[in-house]
Amino acid sequence: MTFLMMRHDKCSLQQKCDQYWPPNKGLLAIYGRIQVSMVCLDAQDAFTLRVLRLKLLRVENEKLVDDEDCPERDVLHFHYTAWPDHGTPETAGQLLAFIQKSSQSNRDTDGPIVVHCRWVFLIEKKGNLLLMGFENSGASNASLDRR
Repeated sequence: MTFLMMRHDKCSLQQKCDQYWPPNKGLLAIYGRIQVSMVCLDAQDAFTLRVLRLKLLRVENEKLVDDEDCPERDVLHFHYTAWPDHGTPETAGQLLAFIQKSSQSNRDTDGPIVVHCRWVFLIEKKGNLLLMGFENSGASNASLDRR
């Protein structure tokens, strides 16, 4: 599975998105019943690639414990960091490189691609380019949900 995050988690000091991964490689964080660890971190000029390891925990005697029946799952988390607070990027080169890298990486896992950002940005500013990238990578059916 691949996640594409198309915005900063903070813009102009305003929180736009909760951080749902640990701050550093090797650390664990727990969100509800999901344990998240960062296995790999690769920061580029325009984006950061993280490999996140997810594990579903179970509740036993009101405590979270490891569920040996539930395997860990690694997901790729591509975080595009070059999108400005307002407007659009000055050139498309970095965005195209981001799409190409994330599409190539997803071919190895052949899982779904989950894109998240503000709805307005996805449709009005990036939607056509992202959908073009997904169509070229072989996606046959794309749908968007406003929820």
